Amino acid sequence: MPNTRGISVGIASAIALVLLVVAALALSAYRETISPWTSTPTETTTTSITTGPTSTSTAPTASTETRLPAPDLQLTDVQGNVFRLTDFGARVIILTVLRIEDEPSRLQLEELKSTGKTVDPQEVKIVLLDYHPDDSAEELKSYLTQQNVTWTAVWDTSPNVSQAYPAPGTPTTFVVDKQFRLASRFVGLVTSSELEATVSRLLRE
Repeated sequence: MPNTRGISVGIASAIALVLLVVAALALSAYRETISPWTSTPTETTTTSITTGPTSTSTAPTASTETRLPAPDLQLTDVQGNVFRLTDFGARVIILTVLRIEDEPSRLQLEELKSTGKTVDPQEVKIVLLDYHPDDSAEELKSYLTQQNVTWTAVWDTSPNVSQAYPAPGTPTTFVVDKQFRLASRFVGLVTSSELEATVSRLLRE
């Protein structure tokens, strides 16, 4: 005769395990919704390093309550100047991770040039960051000269740099608010109009 009590205990244990898994998944989903990148959606395009634009997704501008402090780094630009990101004061910072001779990065430079013409440099600072080991500071400097770009640019392969501003692909653009908090991250090509709208919102805060 089957042990009905044993079967009941086994079923109860299985149900308890399923409920535990469901609760864990729910907690994970809740944490994701309050992450700085998932608070308020704005459009961005996901771009592959080697193949260019691949898909369209949403990347948010975080609400002021959920923004995390931006990592502050001491860096040396391609001109040999040592600085910290906090040296730029109460300005909005557009920090783009890119690569030399990378077509999506070149397209991003063009969008940044358009943005640079519409913003006040006393209110907005554009910084370029390259940490790819196949590039170099001299190559980056030469490349940007060819592109008629004079913004602050850094080549630095230190792990703390790539960990502070991780890029799943190039270009990846971070926008830091006036209180030096991470407000947005765009993975892939972001248009000048999207950047200008993001910056305009942050400047009004």
